[in-house]
Amino acid sequence: MAAAVARLARGPVDLGRRSLAIFLSMDGLDRSMALAAQTFTALIPLLIVVAAVLESGDSHSLGDALVGRFGLSGASADSVRRALAAPSTVQDAVSAISVVIVVISALSFTRALQRLYERAWGLAARGLRDTAYGLAWLAGFAALVSAHVALHGHVGGSGGLAASLAGSFAFWLLTPYVIVARRLPMRTLVPQALITAVALTIFRGASALYMPAALSSSAEQFGALGLCFALISWLFGVATTLAASAALGAAVSGRSAGATGV
Repeated sequence: MAAAVARLARGPVDLGRRSLAIFLSMDGLDRSMALAAQTFTALIPLLIVVAAVLESGDSHSLGDALVGRFGLSGASADSVRRALAAPSTVQDAVSAISVVIVVISALSFTRALQRLYERAWGLAARGLRDTAYGLAWLAGFAALVSAHVALHGHVGGSGGLAASLAGSFAFWLLTPYVIVARRLPMRTLVPQALITAVALTIFRGASALYMPAALSSSAEQFGALGLCFALISWLFGVATTLAASAALGAAVSGRSAGATGV
């Protein structure tokens, strides 16, 4: 009996060890910090522009969405609204040149995401050679934002949670497949997609409890700068969850911790 229990326990322990070895081999914390920084400086501006183009000038801004999502008020709510411009303000400033600059900047995010998955799966770095795939991922991301805007307020409850999990699974199945230029079979990516979808859903639930107080405290003490601190910390948590899920998914799929590809 004891031997059977030991064998049952050995599987999860060995999986945890392999996952940790992969996470360390891919410099998981450094990759997460780089990804969080690129998200803050490159992807969020693209998200603001896309949302502004999709919404009418009278619609709520992303700042209003954050205020409502986290229940902010007073100085913290004012700081969030000032930091994230209203759609009409963004629309007035959007030009062809500015869109090109934002897209080029966003490609630095796709390269950071590409590098995370390359190191998780032990693939050789390809960098600029896969720019077309980065553009394809950005187009898919813009479509996801469009769908979110269209469905916002129309799906809720258990159905909303199921739809969110299904959409997240599909997105995180396609993301590494596209971002590493289809160098991994899609069936191999199914475990990490499921792990990532569940992990990020749990993280989002925890954020709903933690972030309102963190945003309020930071914004009240430091204004817009405090808001930046809080958002970067939150993005680092998201990126770390993503990196850890990639490492665990790679371990489940049988990737060797020694195959770094670098």
